[in-house]
Amino acid sequence: MNCKPGDLAIVHGATWTPELNNRFVIVMRIAREEEYSSVGPPCVVWICRPASGGTLPVRHVSTGELIHAHMRPIGDPYLKPIRDPGEDAQDETLQWLSVPSQHKEVA
Repeated sequence: MNCKPGDLAIVHGATWTPELNNRFVIVMRIAREEEYSSVGPPCVVWICRPASGGTLPVRHVSTGELIHAHMRPIGDPYLKPIRDPGEDAQDETLQWLSVPSQHKEVA
């Protein structure tokens, strides 16, 4: 699982409701089966609320109409948690880019 209850997360890859992408949410709890549609690959589904208050966009399953809800289910693969990585964290950029040198070149 990517997330845990209480996480601040950003939504990405939500093709069923593109308006949901790049929204910040608070992960509340694991959803019960009756709270979400079982369409798509099996995964953990979280009940989330918008981080800034207000509502989140939701596409109605049968009509495709865009509605808004104060809380909604979102699958774990579509959430990227934003949290303090701790003291052992490493900059992922260094995996594909070398460390800059400490000396200046003179022209």
